[in-house]
Amino acid sequence: MSIKYIVILFSVLALVQCKAPSTIPLGENNNASSIDRFGDYDHKFHYKSNDASGWTLLELDKEEWPEPIIGKDAWAMRMYRQMLYPAVAREAGVQGKVVLEVEVKRSGHVENVTVAKGVSPEIDAEAIRAYLFSIDSGYQPFYYGEAIMPFKFNISVNFRLQ
Repeated sequence: MSIKYIVILFSVLALVQCKAPSTIPLGENNNASSIDRFGDYDHKFHYKSNDASGWTLLELDKEEWPEPIIGKDAWAMRMYRQMLYPAVAREAGVQGKVVLEVEVKRSGHVENVTVAKGVSPEIDAEAIRAYLFSIDSGYQPFYYGEAIMPFKFNISVNFRLQ
């Protein structure tokens, strides 16, 4: 792909999606960057009990976790298309895995996203932005017994240069 094509594509995306022109979409096959994997959950799943004891670790298989309302595949595609590789990080050769800690309310909507393990400020911010955009419809409720519980988990988002 020629540089001219990337710049034109870039300008169109900046106008249509209101993206900063200092980024290149990962969802495009531009050989500049790609997502290695995302949606790679760790095996720690926590729920918040009704008393004041805080978060409780619960070992669940990934198949038992609440799914995004739009479905795992639709969520993954939406996040992949939304991700942008920050130009500053790309030019500096920065890559790695961002681990996000996600807290979800009883309603299934994301309440808080923090960086549990970061790569760089630009990449960390992009991982949070893309995740929040992709999951705006929320999650299916998590039932523990007969009660709907808030929950939290970690998800990794990999940024890799090709």
